[in-house]
Amino acid sequence: MTWCTGLALVGALAGCGQAAAARTADSSGRAIGSWGRAIEVPGLGALNKGDANVSSVSCASAGNCAAGGYYTDSAGGEHGFVASERNGIWGRAIEVPGLEALSAGEYSEVSSVSCSSAGNCAVGGSYNRYRPEFIYDQGFVAVERNGVWGRAIGVPGLGS
Repeated sequence: MTWCTGLALVGALAGCGQAAAARTADSSGRAIGSWGRAIEVPGLGALNKGDANVSSVSCASAGNCAAGGYYTDSAGGEHGFVASERNGIWGRAIEVPGLEALSAGEYSEVSSVSCSSAGNCAVGGSYNRYRPEFIYDQGFVAVERNGVWGRAIGVPGLGS
């Protein structure tokens, strides 16, 4: 059963159970804008077999954003995903390229997203792998250049 799927707004996000639209106001209470309609991150429902979460969103400009978080597979493993918005249209959520190899398919999550311009973003997060003697967590980063997500790499130096 799907308990929660990631929701995205144009330039913002809403979590499970949160209002889909809200007015924003300045310090005197005057309305200065309104949120767009919440939508499910395109493609996230197809990936997700349990719980999903949007952890971070960053926008280089209105309608040019990226979002990241995690989804759960049918075996209960969690996988980091990214989705990009260009010119107000969200692309499909994808697992961060290369992240499955780092985590051996066990656990990963995007926890931070930052965009400098449309189609040029970076994400960071964590992954872990289980070994008979211990579990270890590591950090990863991945970069989107000109709208194409590159492979995740472990953060150099964290392993030692």
